[in-house]
Amino acid sequence: MNNITEKKSKKKFKLKLSLKIILINFVTTLIVNTALFFLLLIVRTSTNLSLDTDTAERWLSLLSFITGIISIVLFAVAINIFIVKRIKQLNDSTKEVASGNFNVQLQEKGKDELAELATSFNIMANELKANEYLAKEFVRNISHEYKTPLSVIKAYAEWIGSELGEKIVDKKQLQEYADIIINEADRMAALSKSMIELSLLESTTIIKKEDTFCPAAQINNILKTMQVKWGQKQLEFDLQLNDTAITSNEQLLYQVWQNLISNAVKFTDSGGKIKMLLQITDKELHFEITDSGIGLNEQDKEKLFTLFFMADKSRNTEGSGLGLAITQRIINKLGGSIAVKSEENKGTTFVVKLDK
Repeated sequence: MNNITEKKSKKKFKLKLSLKIILINFVTTLIVNTALFFLLLIVRTSTNLSLDTDTAERWLSLLSFITGIISIVLFAVAINIFIVKRIKQLNDSTKEVASGNFNVQLQEKGKDELAELATSFNIMANELKANEYLAKEFVRNISHEYKTPLSVIKAYAEWIGSELGEKIVDKKQLQEYADIIINEADRMAALSKSMIELSLLESTTIIKKEDTFCPAAQINNILKTMQVKWGQKQLEFDLQLNDTAITSNEQLLYQVWQNLISNAVKFTDSGGKIKMLLQITDKELHFEITDSGIGLNEQDKEKLFTLFFMADKSRNTEGSGLGLAITQRIINKLGGSIAVKSEENKGTTFVVKLDK
């Protein structure tokens, strides 16, 4: 299908440029011939020339030659103005982009292929500029995220060292500080793991969807592994799960359920309720997870899938702000969509849809 589209676009490309070149050639030739015709008419009228056949043929040959030369010159000038000049601008701009300058923009004149090429070039330059910004922002954010736990680890390690040096050791406090160091180290490890997962997702173009499995079984398994967390908060679950098997990527979809359920448990207060709905038809997988938690304001909803964004940092001390960003990328790679509905203090609902 792509090859057919490509061939069609190439034919269209040749046709449009050919018409433009033919039109330029026709116009320049018409102008030159018309000018020479009127010039010859004026000269003949003013001088009343009477030429024999041989002389007339020689003059006609000379005029045809002059007309051809002038037509070629005007045609070359017109081609240079309307086509070659634009190609040179595109070439120069391409070199600028290659050197790292993504602020270059071409003028989008006309409706031919060169105008379409200029439009595509501007889109490409803007995307590269956006990617460059995201890359720099990613480095800044990751540096900041690592800086905090490293500072904590260093501070408590220094305190432990000083206590041991003075031989005054409070074992209870020592254990407390050791636990803090362990928690911060775990947080850094989780952040590194998330970064690797994100990099793999960004660099992978084709995602295999050849696994046959039951999403409901995945969800039940995740709830079992997280039982200690939601059990401590005495959360109530309302599950409506279709146990139909599907064919997709089992590992990636497991990660989607895990991230969404983990978020719901984390942000739902003790004694709260989490509702999950899983519907599977011949055409679509539809999943909803609703919690009775703290909810989100409009500003937070807009940034929810942004890298390193954390809506409530007071409750998200163990998070990295990458979970939902990774979730969205996985769903996009699988050809689906994710949406969020939320109000402050009224809970949050995530809706996932996947085409089968």
